[in-house]
Amino acid sequence: MPNETPKRLRWSAVVLVVASLFLPWLKVSCSSQVKTATGLELIQGVDPGREITESHDTGAYIKASQELARPKWGLALTLGVILVVAILLATKAVSKVAALGLAAASMLPLAVLGWDVMQLKNAARDLMVVDFESGFWLCTVALTLFILGVWKEPGGQP
Repeated sequence: MPNETPKRLRWSAVVLVVASLFLPWLKVSCSSQVKTATGLELIQGVDPGREITESHDTGAYIKASQELARPKWGLALTLGVILVVAILLATKAVSKVAALGLAAASMLPLAVLGWDVMQLKNAARDLMVVDFESGFWLCTVALTLFILGVWKEPGGQP
């Protein structure tokens, strides 16, 4: 029986990515008010800081907030990509190199979200604190494990 570790690693990562979507991804705090947004809310286009800073809005914050509030369909695409790659690898319908490229590309939406959050942090520096929460970090670790599972797949060097 071939080594099942890469396969288990990939499917565990898929489950963790799905679970991470229900956890808080961002926390926005201003004074004593704290708001969070889950991965699913970010996909839908929620701005967690909008309610608590309405009276303090600056032009820079509004622009950054609008970027963050755009629906993050890339996060949904990430889940779709890793599911497709996992299925294609299970059926041997894709090469290891192609699977590795698709799996690595699934990290791009997280980088885009990180950029949007950094823009918001810079724009709202004196108004509020914006931080990544457990859902974001769990998804990042799970995608890394998924890529490792693809890398360790038997069948030649990538």
